[in-house]
Amino acid sequence: MNSFDELSVFVKTSEILQKNLPSGLYAEDFSAKHTKILTSELSKYFKFKNILESKEEVRRAIKEYFSDTHDELIVIFHKNSEIIIREKNNISTKKFNRLVLKSIKKYLTYKESPFIQEIKGGVFRLDKSNVDSFSNLLKIDDEKFFKKVLRESTKRFLRLDDDDQVVFLNNSLFVKKASNEPSERRLLAFPKEEFSKIQDRYFNFDIFPLIEEKLLLNIPISIDFTKINNQKFSKTYIKTFHNVMYSVVSPILENEDEPVIKHFTNFMLRKYFDEMMIICAQELSYLVLQHNMNAEKFLLYYNGGLIAAADKKTFVKPLILYEDGNEYKINNLLSTIIRFEIVNSKTKNQEEAIRAIQKKLTDLEDYKKVLEQRQHGHVNKLLEFQKVKKDTLESIAKRKEHKLGINKKLLNSEELFVIKRKETFELDSVKLHKDIQKYKHNRKKMNGNLKIEQSKLKILENELEPLNKNYFVAMKAIARAMAKKLEPIIPKG
Repeated sequence: MNSFDELSVFVKTSEILQKNLPSGLYAEDFSAKHTKILTSELSKYFKFKNILESKEEVRRAIKEYFSDTHDELIVIFHKNSEIIIREKNNISTKKFNRLVLKSIKKYLTYKESPFIQEIKGGVFRLDKSNVDSFSNLLKIDDEKFFKKVLRESTKRFLRLDDDDQVVFLNNSLFVKKASNEPSERRLLAFPKEEFSKIQDRYFNFDIFPLIEEKLLLNIPISIDFTKINNQKFSKTYIKTFHNVMYSVVSPILENEDEPVIKHFTNFMLRKYFDEMMIICAQELSYLVLQHNMNAEKFLLYYNGGLIAAADKKTFVKPLILYEDGNEYKINNLLSTIIRFEIVNSKTKNQEEAIRAIQKKLTDLEDYKKVLEQRQHGHVNKLLEFQKVKKDTLESIAKRKEHKLGINKKLLNSEELFVIKRKETFELDSVKLHKDIQKYKHNRKKMNGNLKIEQSKLKILENELEPLNKNYFVAMKAIARAMAKKLEPIIPKG
């Protein structure tokens, strides 16, 4: 081609791609080998400099060539020697479907010796080694996207229904055919040891502080005891608990499948349900002590009285009961809470006072290090002064003895210098001594105060211990009443 124009580069690039690329090539599989073929063919018609100048036309031809099977492509000229093609949207529908079909082809290739095997009635497994072989085939960096592709291809390959479950557990893929069981129950058909492995791996720490923190943040929003009534609480608190638990569990299991996250959300909710109810009881009790009218009304609701529903049915309100079934009188309940809160508040204040003293002792120890540095410097100054004094006095004595250049004015100034150095040193010495004595006095005083405050704390802790037990008996009793449903009165006869 004698003349050069950019349109010619576009046309020729399109022709070369049509003629030389294998049918069905995925854009992301366009490799250095294909780059070499393209540039080699283009160089037969154009100078390399002209090709570089016409990158946009080469890019446009490549995008148009793959337009039937790809959405938006990014075409990169890497160091002017290799063309790299990537999809702009890594999870486009077309790409997803292509990868699913690629996976199904692999399944079909090994149909006579299947990857996926039935381990018990209606339960199938694709083990980790086979999952890895799909990973090597698909080369998907995004783990969640890879799981989505393999899950979908498995569904299509096995012709599963929407209700059938396909779940990753510990890097193996499990399938459970649908039955009349709820989805949560169906998940339990998978090997129990797989769930135990997940629990051991992710939940090897005390999760409750996270639950408590999230619940305390949600109570004022979802079940605000300054506004909510008992009927609305009964309808909404389970949903609030579930949302709280999901918000705790899902970040921990972020790389696991949604059914697994839901399973452990429900598992942890059952495990910590009583503790979550006690937190609600504590928040309610705190507001009652603050004389919040709605909270007082909410607590007094649990009196065993009758309540008529809109359908004319009559129900019995729950009672606040001890574990042995005896009624917990409201006056005794409030007395228990008040006594606990008073002593508990004093105990916390006492702990704060002790922490303040310990902070002062820590500051004193830091100051001690400063004093030690001053002492070290003082010793060095003493040695230096003694040397200067000795040298000066020897020099003066020598000159007087030999009458060498005796200048009374100079001798007096040198003697005065030694005297002033001595006075300065002695003043520093006195100040350092006073500071050390003050430090020792303060440390002794602080240690004495610490022992006194610790003794006071011990008395309060001994007083608090039985009150704490009674308080939690009361909180459990309130929590049980809050969790109990209304009991209908069944007419006789």
